[in-house]
Amino acid sequence: MLTGGLASKGFKAFKVTLTSIGQFSQFFPVNDFITGLDEEQRKFRQVVFEFAQKELAPHADEIDKRDHFAQFRDFWKKLGSLGLHGITVSPDFGGSGCSYLEHCVAMEELSRASASVGLSYGAHSNLCINQIYVHGSEVQKKRYLPKLCSGEYVGALAMSEVGAGSDVLSMKLRAERQGDNYVLNGNKFWITNGSHADVFLVYARTSAIQPSKDITALIVEKGMPGFAIGKSMDKLGMRGSPTCELTFTNCVVPAANMLGKEGEGVYILMSGLDSERLVLAAGPVGIMQACCDTAFDYAHQRTAFGDFIGKRELMQSKMADMYVALTSSRCYLYSVARACAANKKTNSKDCAAVILRCAENATQVALQGVQCLAASTDPNSSGPMITTICMDVPPPYDEVLKMSEETPPPTYAEASFVTVSTPTIRSAPNLAFGGKIFSRYMPVVRSFDPMDVTLILPMVVLAFFILIVLCSLRIYYENKLRFLRRSWVMQREVYATAESDAQSTNADWFGPSPTLRAAIPSICADMPPQYDELFKNQDNTLPPPYNQLMYPTEDTKQPYGQLTTSVTPKA
Repeated sequence: MLTGGLASKGFKAFKVTLTSIGQFSQFFPVNDFITGLDEEQRKFRQVVFEFAQKELAPHADEIDKRDHFAQFRDFWKKLGSLGLHGITVSPDFGGSGCSYLEHCVAMEELSRASASVGLSYGAHSNLCINQIYVHGSEVQKKRYLPKLCSGEYVGALAMSEVGAGSDVLSMKLRAERQGDNYVLNGNKFWITNGSHADVFLVYARTSAIQPSKDITALIVEKGMPGFAIGKSMDKLGMRGSPTCELTFTNCVVPAANMLGKEGEGVYILMSGLDSERLVLAAGPVGIMQACCDTAFDYAHQRTAFGDFIGKRELMQSKMADMYVALTSSRCYLYSVARACAANKKTNSKDCAAVILRCAENATQVALQGVQCLAASTDPNSSGPMITTICMDVPPPYDEVLKMSEETPPPTYAEASFVTVSTPTIRSAPNLAFGGKIFSRYMPVVRSFDPMDVTLILPMVVLAFFILIVLCSLRIYYENKLRFLRRSWVMQREVYATAESDAQSTNADWFGPSPTLRAAIPSICADMPPQYDELFKNQDNTLPPPYNQLMYPTEDTKQPYGQLTTSVTPKA
């Protein structure tokens, strides 16, 4: 057990005996020297990591599959015994007295084991406990914080409504003052921990004069008259973190349960959103770390073409992008958390920016993880990771599907799943969606058999089609070449005849001779109709104006003769 530092603040987690990280060798290590954590903070991470991997990770697959954590209450109390619930609360009220930085580290490691439970932890420890600790009265702190910090109570924040999500100031839940009580009427929606919570921090509208100053925060306990909890929603992601609707029908809440003053709920709400965004940004960082744990370990076990796929340049590029996104997000998160702890107040701009950056990076890292794992996992299976469906297909495709030469793929009749003992995906259970598609459709692929009629017939049809196309192309180009050759020969004959006649008649005018004139009808006979009418006439002479060009008069002979004479007259 440590002395000083976190331990002197009452942090209970250090009562747990540290074990060697060697037993968790499949997890990608975290370099906390880059993030600036001191020795006690690094040991704090190790304690939370080992606890989460031992107590939470084995149940993560079932939590996601069933959308329910059967051991939720027991696990919640174990978190309380470690001092993780009231991590930012003073030891006087059962907390650990740590800062937002330690809170982010705890949130990250729990989300690394199960993002769903990590989200529930963040809603309980920050959205509920931290708000009561910061803005509650001494009476309220003594009444609620000890049980919330120990895990006996589960806390929740009730802020959003169907028409008031991001536009939270447009909420419709009314709280009317009647003597020493408030009467609540309306609904709240998307409430994390709603079905499990015992204490709710509810924001309601107390007047309609000034929308920005008529919201009040109230502490509502489970079981109060007129308060009903709806059924948990079936979500796409974060399954296992209960989310439900709350209904208030003339629900009577004592005025003593008002947090702060009447009409100051907007200030409490907005200041709470800053710390909420900061702490919850650690959830995506934990998801990114889980993706790297699984994908990096698999890339250094999976072999293809005689080597690990992790040594391939393309795979190394993907892993590098994942590592850069993870490390940059973590450094930014810890810097903002450290600044908030030093200044004793949150920075709205950076708290919003850090959750935006971490969430977007987590999405991209998960997508890259899918590419690294490819068809290696079955998201609906628990236990060993399904690495591939091996089939007897011709090379080089067999190298893509089989694990290694030492584990040859079975034939189609013997096809079965080949498993290795690698960790399953816990924080991002939908990461291997590609594996589900692969395992669903690849079994229909059949082994290549030259004697299989069902394969020969399509191949024959394809070959026949290709032959027809080639023959058609040959006929087309042969006809085109024949036409060009014929035109060229005709042109040569015309000019040769004209030159011969000019030389034989000793003429200085390059005009048509009798021989050429006799050849014109036969040449024009081979022309299409639209051309022969252009060049010939009924008397086998060229139509005007071409006849004037070919048969010049005395007035026009000299100019044409000057232009066209190319043969020296004989002596």
